[in-house]
Amino acid sequence: MGRSFSLSDTVRRIAVPLLREFLNRLGQEPLSVDWSVYQPHHPMPVVDAIFARPVEEFNRVEAAFQAAHDLGCKSGAAALAEAADLYPEMQYSTRLPQDYGLTERAVWSLIHVPEIAAMAGLIHRVETLSWWRRRDDLPLRKPETSPRALQRFAAGLSELLVTIQGRGRVCTVETMTRRGTEYFFAYPDDYVETVTAHHPERQLGAQMLRRTFPIVLAFEPTTGSLELFAKVSPQVKLAIEQTFARCLLGHDLGEYTPQATYALDRLHDLRFDLTTDPEDAVAVEIRQVRLSFQANHRQILLTADPDRPRDMKTMLAEVLDQEHVPWSAVHISLVKFCFHFASLPGRKASSLTFEVAFPHHCSLRNQQADRVALVEKYLARWGVLVNGTGPNLAAAG
Repeated sequence: MGRSFSLSDTVRRIAVPLLREFLNRLGQEPLSVDWSVYQPHHPMPVVDAIFARPVEEFNRVEAAFQAAHDLGCKSGAAALAEAADLYPEMQYSTRLPQDYGLTERAVWSLIHVPEIAAMAGLIHRVETLSWWRRRDDLPLRKPETSPRALQRFAAGLSELLVTIQGRGRVCTVETMTRRGTEYFFAYPDDYVETVTAHHPERQLGAQMLRRTFPIVLAFEPTTGSLELFAKVSPQVKLAIEQTFARCLLGHDLGEYTPQATYALDRLHDLRFDLTTDPEDAVAVEIRQVRLSFQANHRQILLTADPDRPRDMKTMLAEVLDQEHVPWSAVHISLVKFCFHFASLPGRKASSLTFEVAFPHHCSLRNQQADRVALVEKYLARWGVLVNGTGPNLAAAG
């Protein structure tokens, strides 16, 4: 479950000197707060003072605190550290106060190293995206990233989306290089919405709003692999891939029909007994299974009791029978795995939950190498991973 934003909770997590510095950077100091008696665990005087500001000013301040909230977590701290490696001259690790908590680290970064914070925001966003579509048949060459090339790609996406979906008339494309992978973030305009909102004069009324929606592509020049995140139909995904190849690689890309990467029905053949090697100190359980009928589009989704690790096997026996729904009538189209890694020298105890869907989908991406190696090892051993380089390189669909 995602972390929900609360202005008061975010303010509560920031030490007074840093909070005042942040407010000053946002043009909010002096604030109508008696700082001599203010206590961080009672943040409402600050929150009330921020709420008292004019609407446009309040919105700008709230957005800044939300940015601090988004990066104020373990994955946000990791993104900040990775982004700092791209700016060694800023000496991030030596300048950052080591006694700061996660939210304070994010706030300090937004104040003192905004370039690192902006890059960390992109990295963090990539880390939180799932269900990428992957193909491996692009030419092994660097894509063009000049302003002219990006404008050409943005125009190509606009033409495509306007023609097929009637949206995307304006589009902006940004780039990021990370671990040898070239990322492209496209922001085309979505359909216009009519929302009910308060005007600056505090009058309630209808307002027209046109958001953007995200399209993210990750291209590895050394392998010719392209991964795409976009909430559009498979036909539009293909057209986006072709537009990318044409505009930035000078290459005409056709359709891609790889062999299935995952064979989930093998789990039934194994009777769902997912044994592991003792020296790996890892236990695996199945949290969810989706059964798809062979003869029609009906599906059954089973979710196990989290307090009963072996519950899925029992549930399947209860749901399926030879008379009404035999195994021959269904196949396994999705499985949610949970890998529990016990503590070992040099490895902290942790859990990793991800979904695998037939034939090419996997929600696991950009995880630690040692954990990915174990996941790949066992998915291959069980016959689930049958083609491709593994779940960390995500999927197609």
